[in-house]
Amino acid sequence: MRDLIAAAKIVVPSMAARVIDRAIQIHGAAGVSQDTFLARAYVYARFIRIGDGPDQVHLAAVGKELVKRGGVMGKGCRVWLSKLTGRMP
Repeated sequence: MRDLIAAAKIVVPSMAARVIDRAIQIHGAAGVSQDTFLARAYVYARFIRIGDGPDQVHLAAVGKELVKRGGVMGKGCRVWLSKLTGRMP
């Protein structure tokens, strides 16, 4: 379970930042103005990536769980990490 929590702490904030970044691109200059929620959302998304601890800390937690299990991890964690790193663990 801890591996899934650590993986979620890696993937969810970075995915939120990607989605908000795309929304800002779609809205153009209005996306970074204070007229839309997107500028505040981007700041918040960046903050939660830092506030909850660096991604490397959570990757280390996932690694520790993998070592404890002898390299076996749940399918959900495997999918998340493959999307994050671009390769299947």
